[in-house]
Amino acid sequence: MPMKSATRLRPGLRVLILLAVLTLVGCGSSGGYPVEGALVWSDDGKPATNLAGGTVVLDSPETRTSGVGEIDKEGKFRVKVGASGTAGLPPGKYRVLVTGPHADEQDDDRGAKKKPERKEVLPSRYQTFETSRLEVTVEAKSNEFTLKLDRVKP
Repeated sequence: MPMKSATRLRPGLRVLILLAVLTLVGCGSSGGYPVEGALVWSDDGKPATNLAGGTVVLDSPETRTSGVGEIDKEGKFRVKVGASGTAGLPPGKYRVLVTGPHADEQDDDRGAKKKPERKEVLPSRYQTFETSRLEVTVEAKSNEFTLKLDRVKP
């Protein structure tokens, strides 16, 4: 299979691969500070509730630490680190990526796999650290962030 196909992975698959790598690496130290937050839409300030089931990933090249938080039904997240799910990150600057909920293939009435019909609400630029343009600074205290996101333009 040509190498180009690796860049065409479904966004959900890319996140699962990233989470697996983060788990294997160990994701940094366990002595961190709580990080939580909310996702809101930049156009109206309302909570991004339709992103429930998606993920927020923080990564710091300087501390070599990453953490992941699942987005809940209120558009909120709490970051956890490593396979053990330790809450908290060491102080430093973190890049942020956000993915929407993952739509799994479903069986149709003949038993064949079909992709669910779902309208994307989150621009694909949020799915990589390099293009998300989201950053936060974790301090030596309890940290709470509000991340403002653009919607997909109709």
